[in-house]
Amino acid sequence: MNFDLVEIENKYPTLGPLECQAILDATHEIMVGYLCREYRYGSYTDELTNINTNGIAFLNAYPVETSSPIFINGATFQGTVNDQMGEIYLEGEGVNRKKILIDYSAGYQVIPADLALALWSIADSLALSASQAGMGSTQSLDSITVPDVGTIRFSSQDFPAPGTTGSSQFGPLFEFILNKYRRVIC
Repeated sequence: MNFDLVEIENKYPTLGPLECQAILDATHEIMVGYLCREYRYGSYTDELTNINTNGIAFLNAYPVETSSPIFINGATFQGTVNDQMGEIYLEGEGVNRKKILIDYSAGYQVIPADLALALWSIADSLALSASQAGMGSTQSLDSITVPDVGTIRFSSQDFPAPGTTGSSQFGPLFEFILNKYRRVIC
């Protein structure tokens, strides 16, 4: 099963199109926030500044589609790419490392099953909250508590003070599933 607006509308027929779009957007933002990178397939342009001294550029999306050309400042890149980690090695490329524009294609054309499972789990919780919020509630929705994920707040006054929450907004099952997709730069 894919994870897109059509599938969300099919899975939650009692919700309207705006609610389904909100679920798709919120689920995507939660996932991108946790993974520290983009995972959906598409064309991307990254503006990177002050590339590290080793000449490694970390792209905002991966896996990188290596069958499509990668452009740096408009010129075709011929160097080394770690497509699975979203890294481009600029050694010997003569690229000004202060500021570069990288155009590339990346992301999963077919979302892996375990990543889709995590996405659908988040979406299910959001859909349940959205359907409950629409049943006779006259109050505005300030937050949604998603089991094993955490609380998503919609009002800035309700944000907790820094350092007062757990180490992750995801429970151990999500961390186990998602850690292999998460970008960690040491």
